Amino acid sequence: MAAARVLVVEDEQIVALDLADRLMRLGYEVVGTSDNGAAAIELAGELLPDVILMDIRLRGEVDGVDAATQIRRQHDVPVVYLTAHGDPATVARAKATEPYGYLLKPFEQQDLQIALEMALVRHAASRRVRESQLWLEATLCAISDGIIAVGPDGRIRLANPAAAELTGWCPTEAVGRPVHEVLEIRPGQEPPEPGGRLPVVDMVVARDGRMLPVEHNQSTIHDDHGKVMGQVFVLRDMAERVRVGRAHRLLADASAQMASSLDPSTTLACAVAVVVPRVAEGCLIHRREPNGDLVLVAASHVVAEQACALTAQLGRVLKAEEPQGLPGRVGVSGKPEVVHVARTADVVTELLPGAVGTLLEPGARSLLGVPLVGSGRVSGVLTLVSERAEPRLDALDLAVAEVLASRISVALENARLYAEARRAIRMREEVLAVVSHDLRSPLSTVTMNADLLLRACSGDPAVDPDRLRRLRLILGGASEMSGMIEDLLDMASIDQGRPILQRGVCRGHELLLQMAERYAAAASCRRIRLEVADAVPDETLVFCDRQRALRVLANLVGNALKFTPPGGRVTLAVQRRGRDVQFSVADTGPGIAPDELPRVFDRFWRSASTRSTGMGLGLYIARGLVEAQGGRIWARSTTGAGSTFLFTLPAADGAPASTTATPPPA
Repeated sequence: MAAARVLVVEDEQIVALDLADRLMRLGYEVVGTSDNGAAAIELAGELLPDVILMDIRLRGEVDGVDAATQIRRQHDVPVVYLTAHGDPATVARAKATEPYGYLLKPFEQQDLQIALEMALVRHAASRRVRESQLWLEATLCAISDGIIAVGPDGRIRLANPAAAELTGWCPTEAVGRPVHEVLEIRPGQEPPEPGGRLPVVDMVVARDGRMLPVEHNQSTIHDDHGKVMGQVFVLRDMAERVRVGRAHRLLADASAQMASSLDPSTTLACAVAVVVPRVAEGCLIHRREPNGDLVLVAASHVVAEQACALTAQLGRVLKAEEPQGLPGRVGVSGKPEVVHVARTADVVTELLPGAVGTLLEPGARSLLGVPLVGSGRVSGVLTLVSERAEPRLDALDLAVAEVLASRISVALENARLYAEARRAIRMREEVLAVVSHDLRSPLSTVTMNADLLLRACSGDPAVDPDRLRRLRLILGGASEMSGMIEDLLDMASIDQGRPILQRGVCRGHELLLQMAERYAAAASCRRIRLEVADAVPDETLVFCDRQRALRVLANLVGNALKFTPPGGRVTLAVQRRGRDVQFSVADTGPGIAPDELPRVFDRFWRSASTRSTGMGLGLYIARGLVEAQGGRIWARSTTGAGSTFLFTLPAADGAPASTTATPPPA
C-alpha cells in the first residue's frame, strides 16, 4: 500500500523538521510543512494530504483550531492536534472541531504512530458511513413509498419526500416531532377492484385535513442484542390504484346498465347517469345525423338547476358546415380534445355555441370531448364537464372517457340493429300474411277448378289427351305452389319458435303406408322400388301432429325419390326405440359427401355436387317440425352407396316397448 501523505503544521522550525524526520522513519510521506494557519489552509487544498498534524498555537491571525475548522469544512481531511497546551479552554475549542487525535508535547514516537494510524482508520470508517448515508438518502428520495423512521422515544428520526407529500409535513419540520403529531392513520376499506385483489386501504389524514388512501406497513428495528431501537412506517400511496379500481367498476356498471335495454333513449339516459357524478360533474351527448349535423340528445349535471338548463337545450343542432365549439371540432376531427377553461363565459361558447341563459356556472374548469365511433364512422360526441381545480382531467380520465364512449357507441349500434331487426321481422310477417291469405285464396280457386275440369274430362273419350296432360300439369303446379306456401309459413313459425301443433296419438306404420301410397305413382314412373318394412303396429304408436309428421315424411321421401337413380330402391321403416318411435327413409342414391353431411339441415342449403332444385328449406323445416314435437333428426350417408335420414317422435303413453335401443347420435 502507498505510504500515507502527511502535512505538518508547526510554528517552530526545529520541531517541524524533527517531526518530518520521525514521520519518514515511520514510513509516512511528508508532503509539506507550514508555520501559520492561512498557509496551512492553502496547502491542504493544493496537496490534499491523507492526514494533517496541526499545532494549535500558530503564527498569524488564524490559529490551528480555526485552520482545522476550515480545512474540515472544505476538504474533509482528518486533523490530529499536536500541542503543548492541554488547558480546558484549549481542549474545549479543539473538541468542537471533532479532531481525529490530540497529542500533548512531548510525546513518544510510538504515540505519534498510533495517533496517526487511528486517525486514518477512523477517517476511512467515517467516510464509509457518510457514503452509506448518502446512498441511503438518495435511495429514500427515489422511493415512491413514504418512509418514516421513529426512535425509541417515539420521535421521528427520518422522513423521506414521499412521506412529506402524503402527510403534508416537510422532512425538516417532521424530524424531532412525536410521530402521532405527523402521522394519523384511520382504518378503512376499499372494495376489491374487478379482476384482481385490492389490499385493505387505510386513510392518512394530511396536515391540511385531506384524506389520502394508503397501504401501510410497520416494522420494529432491533439491535444485535434484541433491544428495540425504533420503528419504521412504510406508506404506499393508493390513490391512483383506487382510481383505476373505481374506473373498472364504473365501466362494468356502465356496460351492465346500457346492456339492460335496447331502447336508444334508455341507453343514453343510462350513459349520462353513469358519468355524472362519478367521472365528471356534467355530461353532454351529441348524435350525428345522416346529413352530418350534431344534435344534443342527452345532458346532465350534478346541480339540479344546471341539469334542467342543459336539458332545456336538448335538440340543439350544430351544423356540419360550420363546426363550432368542442363537440363540433371533435365531430370533424374524430380525435379526443381537452379544453381548460379560464373564463366561465367560455364554457357556453365551447359546449353550446349560440345558447342563451344556460347556467353552466360557476365551476366548470376542464372540458373533454371524445368521439363516439360506430360502423367505422363518427356517430356522435361525448363531452365531459369537470369542475375540479386540481388535478385537472388527466390521462386516466381520457382513457375512461374513450372506453366509455366506445361502449356507448356499441350500445347505440346494438339498439339501432335491434330496431332494424324488428322492422325486418314486421315486414316479413306482413309478407307472410299476404302469402298466407291473399295468395291462398286464388291458388285454391285454381286448384279446385283444375281438379273439377280434370275429373269432368277424364270420363269423356272425346277429350284431347294433351288437354288432360296440361290439366294435370296445372294441378301439379298449383299443388307444388301450395306446398311452397306451407314451407314459408312453417319456416316463419319455426324461426319464431312457435310452430302451431295439433298433437294426438297415431300409428307410425300407417303414416308410412300412406306415404307409400301417395308416392307410388311417382316411384313407378321413375322405375324405383318403394318399400315399407314390416313393423309391429302396436309398437309404433306416436304422440305427434299427424299432418306435420306427414310433412316431414313427404319431404324425406320426395328427396329420396329425387336423388335415387332408376332401378334403385327407397325403403321406409319404423320401430320402437326406448321412449321414442324412430322413422327412417333409406335410398340407394349417390349419397352425400362427408363435408356436406353436417350442413344438410341448414336453411337455404343445397348441395353443390347435384343439380338440386327448390329453395333449400325442406330439411330445415323438417328439423324444426321434428324438434318442436320433442324429437330428433339426423342423417347417415356413404358416398356411392346411398343415404338414410332418421328422426324420432315421442311414443304415445301406454305403448308397449319390446326393446330398448341405444339413443340415436346427435
